Amino acid sequence: MFRRCGVKIGFVLLLATQTAAALDLESQRELFKEAWQAAERGDIEAVRGYQTELADYPLYPDLNGMLIRTTINRQHPDTIKSFLYSYPDLPISAEVKQRWLSLLANQDHWQAFLEQYALPPKPGSNKTLACHAVHARIATGQRPVSAALGLWRVGYSQPNACDPVFEWLDEQRKLTERERRARMAQAIEARQFGLAAYLARPLSDADLERVRLWQKTQADPAKQLEEALSWSDTAGHRAVIRYGLERLSRNEPLETNELWQALDPRFEFSAADRIRIEREIALWAARIHVPEAQDLLDALPRNARTALTTQWQIRTALWNGDWARVKKFVAALPESQRQQEGWRYWDARAREQVGRLKSAGKIYRSLADTRHYYGFLAADRLGQPYVFHHVATQDNAKIQAALEERPAFQRAREFYMVGLYGRGRTEWTRATKSLKRHDLEQAALLANRWGWTSRAIWSAGKAGVRNDLELRFPLGYRDSIERYAEKAGLPSDWVFGTVRSESLFMPDVVSSAGALGLMQLIPTTGRMVARQNEVPYRNRYSLLDPDTNLALGTAYLASLHEQFGGAVQATAGYNAGPHRVDIWLPEDRVIPADVWVDTIPFLETRNYVHSVMAARVVFGWRETGRATPLADLMPPVEPVTERVALISPTE
Repeated sequence: MFRRCGVKIGFVLLLATQTAAALDLESQRELFKEAWQAAERGDIEAVRGYQTELADYPLYPDLNGMLIRTTINRQHPDTIKSFLYSYPDLPISAEVKQRWLSLLANQDHWQAFLEQYALPPKPGSNKTLACHAVHARIATGQRPVSAALGLWRVGYSQPNACDPVFEWLDEQRKLTERERRARMAQAIEARQFGLAAYLARPLSDADLERVRLWQKTQADPAKQLEEALSWSDTAGHRAVIRYGLERLSRNEPLETNELWQALDPRFEFSAADRIRIEREIALWAARIHVPEAQDLLDALPRNARTALTTQWQIRTALWNGDWARVKKFVAALPESQRQQEGWRYWDARAREQVGRLKSAGKIYRSLADTRHYYGFLAADRLGQPYVFHHVATQDNAKIQAALEERPAFQRAREFYMVGLYGRGRTEWTRATKSLKRHDLEQAALLANRWGWTSRAIWSAGKAGVRNDLELRFPLGYRDSIERYAEKAGLPSDWVFGTVRSESLFMPDVVSSAGALGLMQLIPTTGRMVARQNEVPYRNRYSLLDPDTNLALGTAYLASLHEQFGGAVQATAGYNAGPHRVDIWLPEDRVIPADVWVDTIPFLETRNYVHSVMAARVVFGWRETGRATPLADLMPPVEPVTERVALISPTE
C-alpha cells in the first residue's frame, strides 16, 4: 500500500506480483497512454489501477519512473534507491535522480546528496546540481576551494544555486580583486556585459567605467568609434575599438572602413589586428553586395587573404556578372575546395560564359551524373534528364526479426507507438549505438516498416546508405502534406522538401530558437498566420499538432511565395526571415537564381535552399515518377523595384 513520506512506501509499481492480464499489445498501448498521463499528474492511485494490465509491457519501468519523478517528495528514499539501482541505464532514471538530488539540496540533506551524487546513474550535465555538489561538500565540512573557483572562473552567469558557494569563497577571502577582475574580463570576452557590470560594482570606478564603455559600444558602435578618435592608445581602448568595428561592419562596412582609416594611425594595433579588421570589413562588404566590395577584397594584403576571402571574391564576381573573375578566383582556391561540387559547377558556368564550351561541358557531364543540387543544375545546363541512382536496400528478415526481439528496440518502438517520440529517439540511439553497418541498414528498414520516418532517414545516414531514396526521402505524412499543400496552392514536393529539411518529419521537435513541429514555426509566426487564415490556435503547443503545423506552415510558405514571386526567395525567407530577403534582393537588375542563391550572405541559408530545392526534385520524382527541372523551379530573381511594381502598381 502507499503511505506518506517518512514511512516506507513499498516499491510503487515494480514490486507488484500480479500476473498481467492477457491483453494484446495495442490494448496495452492505449492503457499505457492513460497511465502515463496519470503518472505525469502524480496520481498514484490512478496509476496503481493499471498495474496488472501493464506489468509485462516493455515501458512499465518507465511508467514507474515517471510516477516516482513526479511524486518525489512523497517517496521513501528506499523506494527511490531501489528504482535507481534496478534501472541505472534508463534515461528516466537520470530524470528521477536529478529530481531527487534537487529535493535533497532544497531540504539541506547534504550528506545524503553527496552519497547519491556519486552513485549511478549520472544525473547528466546540470549546472544547478554541479553548484549543489560543491555546496554539499562545504556544508559537510570539506574545503573544496579548487572546485568552487572552477565554478567562479567562467564568463557567464551561474545558477542561483552557486550563490552559497561564492559567498563561502568570499568568506574564505578567495574572491580577491584580482579574481573579480579576471572573471569580469572573461565576461567581457564572452560579451556578457550585464555580468561584467555586476562584477565591477565592488571594484573601482575605473572598472565600472570600463564595462560601461563596452556597453555603449554595443548599443551604438558608430558613435563610440567616432569618440574613440580622442581616446588614449591603451590595450583596453584598442580592444573596444576592435569590437566596435566588428559590430558596425556587419551593417555599414563602408562607414566602418572610413572610421578604421581614421583610427588606424592613432593607435598601435598589431599586424594581426590590422589583418583581421580589414578582412572582416571586406568580407561584410561582399556579403551585403556593397559595390566597393571587389576593391576592398582586392586591396587586402597577401597575408590577409584566405580561402574564405577567395570564395567571396568569386561570389562578388558572380553578383557582378564578371565571369572572367569567377574563373580566375575559382582557379585560386585550394585544390581540396576547387574539387567540391559547388566550385566545380561555378568553374563550368564561368567557362561556358567566356566561350570555353568544351571544357565546361566536360565538367557539367561529370556533375550531372550525380544526385545533388549542383548535379541537377549541371544537367539543366546540358538539357539532359536527371539521374537518381536509386538502389533499394536489400531486406534481411532474419536480422530485422532478431533486432525486434531485443528489449532496447522494443522499448524504442513502444515509445514511438504511444507518441512519446523524443523518448523513443533517445532509446533508438541507444539501441543502434553498437550496431555494425549491415545491421544498421536493417534497423533503418525496420524503422521504415514501423512508419518511423525520422529514424529511417537518420539510421540510413548513419549506415552510409546514400542511394535508397525510399529510406532517405520517405513520403511521411503524405495525405496531410498533399492536402494542405493543395489548399495553400503549393506543389507538394516543396512542402515535403521543407518538412524534411526543417524537422526530418519529427512532429514534436523544438529547436534551440523555439521553432516547433514539422515545419518548425516560431510561435509568433504561427499565431499571426493562424489569425490571418482563421486556423484554430490555442498556444505554442498547437504547433506540435501535425495538422495544425502543416496548415500554418504551408499558408506561411505560400504568403512568402506571393510576396517575393519566386521559390528560392521564399525558401530563403522561410529560413532566414523575409526582412533579410528584402535586403538581399537586387535593386537594379535581374539575377540568375543560381547566382542569387549562392551569394546569400548566410552559409546556413545557402545550404538550406540547396537542400530544399534538391529535395523537391527527389520528392517530385518519388511522388510521380517524373522530375521537374530546377531550371523550371528557379526563375531569375527580379529586382526589388520591379517586384514591388508588379505586386502593387498603384503604390
